[in-house]
Amino acid sequence: MTATALAGHLRWNWDPVVLAGLVGSAVVYARGLRSLWRRGTGRSVSVLEASAFLGGLIVVAAALLSPIDTLAASLFWVHMSQHMLLIVVAAPLLVLGRPLLVIRRGLPHGWGWPGPPSKRNALALAIATWIVHTVVVWAWHLPILFQAALANSAVHAMEHAMFLATAIAFWWWLIDPAARRRLGGGLAVAYAIAAGVQGMILGSLMLFSGHAWYPAYANGARAFGLTPLQDQQLAGLVMWIPPGLVYLVAAGLLFLSYLRAVERDTLRSERRLGAAGRSADGHVREAIG
Repeated sequence: MTATALAGHLRWNWDPVVLAGLVGSAVVYARGLRSLWRRGTGRSVSVLEASAFLGGLIVVAAALLSPIDTLAASLFWVHMSQHMLLIVVAAPLLVLGRPLLVIRRGLPHGWGWPGPPSKRNALALAIATWIVHTVVVWAWHLPILFQAALANSAVHAMEHAMFLATAIAFWWWLIDPAARRRLGGGLAVAYAIAAGVQGMILGSLMLFSGHAWYPAYANGARAFGLTPLQDQQLAGLVMWIPPGLVYLVAAGLLFLSYLRAVERDTLRSERRLGAAGRSADGHVREAIG
């Protein structure tokens, strides 16, 4: 590929819909954050959490507006990197920013949504979220849908929107404090591990397949000195290894948090039992006296 041809792939994509979504999200979030911080009751959302939300928006912009997007039209492994940026980088960063709490304050009066689900419904809703997110990821990588997205910009935009939306819903159960309490520490660990396993399976299928799945990438791969199968194998590695590490780290952190919670509950129970024992001993002494 000549330098001129390569330069043609390194251009920014100023999609007005994506730009409007990013700017609108930032404005509503900033408005809600200012409302929360001006209440004078302490910062329920920290500077670090607000920075995480901003970082999530920046990652979305990098995935959908930067040269990553234009290169993704020619190289499958870059396209897969784009998807992973949305699913395992942007989505958790956005959830870390406590968007449900902040954006509710930033919306016009009367706009909003129901509160968090009850503990009784949490497990069913979390499983449903995992299933929907998994089905979305796998379905869009079926050749018929994937190639349809490559051929039509509106379908492609819908693909990315579904990836990001279902990923945010998935990470909400692991990161949002109220949602995680309702799900339970042990189940949250299993939830993260299950997500990592399904992604590794899809990535390994791409890596070890004996044929290229998407003919639309054949010319683009060859222009960059790759065979279509090599391009797909790189994509499989991108889907397998980096996200697998993210889910592994998330599961590890959740497991440590679960152990700390168990330890706190055990100490609290021991203190209650000790207090009850001392009270009973005092009553016995009074009766004897």
